[in-house]
Amino acid sequence: MEYNERMGAIECILFVSGDPVPIIELQRAIGVTDIEMEHIIRSMDELYKREKRGVQLFITAETMQLVSNKEYTRYVEELVQPCLLYTSPSPRDA
Repeated sequence: MEYNERMGAIECILFVSGDPVPIIELQRAIGVTDIEMEHIIRSMDELYKREKRGVQLFITAETMQLVSNKEYTRYVEELVQPCLLYTSPSPRDA
């Protein structure tokens, strides 16, 4: 498996999971050593930050998770806020 394919596989697993995934399980799934896994994690994290992607990695000592990028919170809030439309009074209201 090539380097980019490994990163793609990790990204796919994290996306499908939605929850934190143990790094050791990711490492087992893609068949890499501890050192290779550390390098992949570091590379992915730097790439996501550099490209200001809509998702970022949340990394702990034992797990990884895909999370939304807080830089784009205002857009998400705009989408999920109820639309408050002004309506003029109806003749029935009188």
